[in-house]
Amino acid sequence: MSTENTELTPQEALELKNLEQNYESLVFMRRCPEFKPCKANAEKMNDFLKAQSLAWETGNLQEIFETRKNEFELNPPYKPPDPVVETKENETPLPKWGRLDKKTIANIPLGKHKKWNKDPEFKRQVARVLAGKEQF
Repeated sequence: MSTENTELTPQEALELKNLEQNYESLVFMRRCPEFKPCKANAEKMNDFLKAQSLAWETGNLQEIFETRKNEFELNPPYKPPDPVVETKENETPLPKWGRLDKKTIANIPLGKHKKWNKDPEFKRQVARVLAGKEQF
C-alpha cells in the first residue's frame, strides 16, 4: 500500500481478496478434511458460490460441500500409520521377566518367581546371571 494514499490500488485489492479467500479455504479444509484440494473442486465450488451469489467464506464453503459432497472429489479416509517397532536384526525380544541381574533376581516377588521358575529358560537365565555371566 502506498504511503501517500490510504486507498488500495486495484492490484492491492485483488491481492487482499486472494489472501482472504486463501484463509477461508484453509479454515474450511481443516474442518472438512475429506475435501480434496484440487483445481476441479475449486472450480466447482466457485461455480456453486456464484450461482447462489455467495461470498467465498468458510461457512458457505462448508454448507455447499456438505449438501453436495457427492459432486466433489474426496480424499481417501484417514488411516493412521502403523506403529514403528524398532528392533535390531540380531536382537532377541526380552522375555516376560525382562533383563536380569543379581539385584533384579533378589527383588522378584515370590509368586512371580515360583511361576517363572516353572519355565526352564528362566531357570537357565537365572543360573547364568548368578554365575556371573550374561543373561543370554
